[in-house]
Order: sequence, then structure tokens, then C-alpha cells
Amino acid sequence: MIIGIPVGIGSKTIYLNHTYINYVQEGGHDVRLLHLGDMSVYDGLLLPGGTVLDPMYYGMDNVDSMKPRPEYDKYQRALLWKYLARDKPILGICRGFQLIFLEMARNSHKYYKQHIPNHVQSSSSIDRHVPSHFVTLKNGDRWPVNSLHHQGIKMTQDLRDQQDYVRGWTADDIVEMIQFGRALGVQWHPEEMNQQELLLLAFGK
Repeated sequence: MIIGIPVGIGSKTIYLNHTYINYVQEGGHDVRLLHLGDMSVYDGLLLPGGTVLDPMYYGMDNVDSMKPRPEYDKYQRALLWKYLARDKPILGICRGFQLIFLEMARNSHKYYKQHIPNHVQSSSSIDRHVPSHFVTLKNGDRWPVNSLHHQGIKMTQDLRDQQDYVRGWTADDIVEMIQFGRALGVQWHPEEMNQQELLLLAFGK
């Protein structure tokens, strides 16, 4: 498969952590980088982590989301919906997970939190590739994962009981896996741990 990955944008640079490319290639897939405005459709789409999403677009005051880039959000929203319309598989990681949730979950703003304590592993002594907590899946499996985010989705009773798209959550009730049809999202960073079973779940062989 050929997997498209949009690159991030800074004030004067474009960027993408090389671990995303290595991760996809080690899964046996080819990579095409998508620059801002490039709407090419490949066999699948990986929405990577990166800058925070702009909560203002979703009707929320920006109280703790630093340096959002609305033009990048707009581009990734368009990519997401184009791949969905073509029935292509999508994997959203961290920011990509949040984008899928905010775009596709009903009343998503009710559950989105701009600051989640104790989930920023990069500020602790634990390396990025080392798991720091478990995610419990709906089938009862527990996956060891890392944690590199401070925005997130707070689990509520109605999400746990009524929403089929919620696939996994943490002991402190943070949603960390969702699935809407062929769009799979995870809050953690599987590319840092080379978690190939998740890549297989998203894109197949």
C-alpha cells in the first residue's frame, strides 16, 4: 500500500518526525509526503501528531492550546473527509486521533479537554519509546502504551455505554482509541514503539 502522510508546518519550516516514515515502511508500505494543499489520494492516510488543534473552530474558548495553526487544521480536515469519501483506511495518531474525534463524534466538544494532567511523558524521565500506562480495550485486552499529549478526550458514562466508536481508555478515564468505520485513531504514539500490530489493524498487510 501507499500511505499518505501530511507534513507539519512551522513559522518558517515544514517537518515530520522520521519515526512515522520508518514505522510505515517497516510495515511493508510505501510513503508519500503530503504538503499543505496537496489533496492527493493514496491507498491510505496517516494523520500524525504535531501542533495542537484550534479549539475555537469547534466552539470552545482557547484556554490552554498553544500556537494552533488554523490553516493546517483546515487542510487536514479536508484530507480526512476526502479519504473517508473514497472509503480509504485512515490512522490518526495523537493530534490525528483528536481530529477524527472532533470531526466525527456527536457533541464532541463536550468531551474534549485542553489540559489532561499526568499524560505528558516527555516531561518525565520515561523515554518516548517506553510504555508508561495501559489502555484497556472493549474486548478486555490491555495494551501497554506511551503518553505524549496534554489535550485529550475525557471518558464519561455515556461514552462508555452508548458510543460504539470508543475502543479503549485508561485507568484515569481518558479515551485513547476510537474507530469510525475505516478511520482508526489512537491517542498514544505507536510509531515510537514500532507497534506493528496497530499498523496492521489500520491498514492490513
